[in-house]
Amino acid sequence: MKKFFMSIYTIALFFLCIALLNCSPDPKSRKTSDVFELKERKPALAYPVEWATTKKRYEVLTNNLKIKPDDIKSQIALVSLYINEGRVTGDFDFYNAAAMDGINKILAKHPDHFEALTFQSTILLSEHQFEAALAVAEKVKTLYPYNAYVYGLITDAQVELGKYEEAIIAAEQMISLRPDIRSYARIAYIREIHGDVDGAIEAMQMAIDAGAPGDENTEWCRFQLGQLLENAGKWKEAEMQYEMALQNRENFVPALNGLGGIAMELKDYKKAAGFYLKADSIISDHASMEGIAAAYEALGENAKAGAVRKEIFSRMKKYSGDGQTSKPEGQNEDHEMAHACMGIGDFNTALKYALLEQKRRPGNIEVNETVATVYSKLQKYDEALPYIRTALRTKSKKPELLQQAAEIYSKTGHVEEALSATK
Repeated sequence: MKKFFMSIYTIALFFLCIALLNCSPDPKSRKTSDVFELKERKPALAYPVEWATTKKRYEVLTNNLKIKPDDIKSQIALVSLYINEGRVTGDFDFYNAAAMDGINKILAKHPDHFEALTFQSTILLSEHQFEAALAVAEKVKTLYPYNAYVYGLITDAQVELGKYEEAIIAAEQMISLRPDIRSYARIAYIREIHGDVDGAIEAMQMAIDAGAPGDENTEWCRFQLGQLLENAGKWKEAEMQYEMALQNRENFVPALNGLGGIAMELKDYKKAAGFYLKADSIISDHASMEGIAAAYEALGENAKAGAVRKEIFSRMKKYSGDGQTSKPEGQNEDHEMAHACMGIGDFNTALKYALLEQKRRPGNIEVNETVATVYSKLQKYDEALPYIRTALRTKSKKPELLQQAAEIYSKTGHVEEALSATK
């Protein structure tokens, strides 16, 4: 069962999640006056104190801006509120647009405004505009060289671009300036992709200890700790982390997906489907839907699984280009589109998207793993070989990566490398 590893850009601004696949209405249709409306949360996400506080804060900020439209402090606070709502509800289409609208207004008058620039970089990361996000973050570093958070943004962008040496330097600068939940989480991810699973577990535990139980950011780190423990084969410990996250934050979707993954590993497919379906009913994202499809397939309900995979493809299609050229702006989802195409068995189209993403990010290990996987599905193992070698260059110990590498090495006659990959 494939576990759902999250890229490092999800850590940005207190761990923004992978852009989810909600089909939201046109954001502009919800805009009134000079601000975007706050949308009602689903009941499962309307935590009483948190939601009441959010609504009250929104009311105060929008009233401030009606009285004084140029109140930058209120504008920035509203942008922060929008980004937080996107993370909690999964409605990134709407809230990213709302936040960017406010950011653009501020930067039009104050082009060097610190918070506006950092939020801009964060949203660009969540939209997979990694080069643009890095350029903004580098500008912020020039203006504010002693702020820890900007080094986190640089770390995120460098990792996604496959510039791991530079990412390590930025992460070390960040933690030296401010050791906190955000910097510990980034250190954990960098250790993980370099094969230091025990060190990653240690750093992620430090991130959790630095946070407040029940806070979305803390429980996100707890979910990530669970994923690391699964990588280390510590299923019971991972399950405990997911259950603890749900105790601390009811209906926390990543934890539900984590428990679904544990159930899949234990071959309790009906239980797994239940976790994934519940998660999907709260926030319909790629991880939940992939889990549902996998559970249906394991149960032999292939028609249901096929319908879910077609839905994933349909949702993903709206974010992608044509598989020939990258979109110049907006959401870039070529990598995710390659996986969606594989899900429906269209490996030739998947290869087009995977190679397009690899051209944009030639050093990224996850992208190269995807290209190698598609070539393997097409039984073109010689073509897969250079990509799997690039994917292994950081010495990652991700089980799925090592399994794929062993298959490619074996099929191409590299017996020693195949044996090494399985150790």
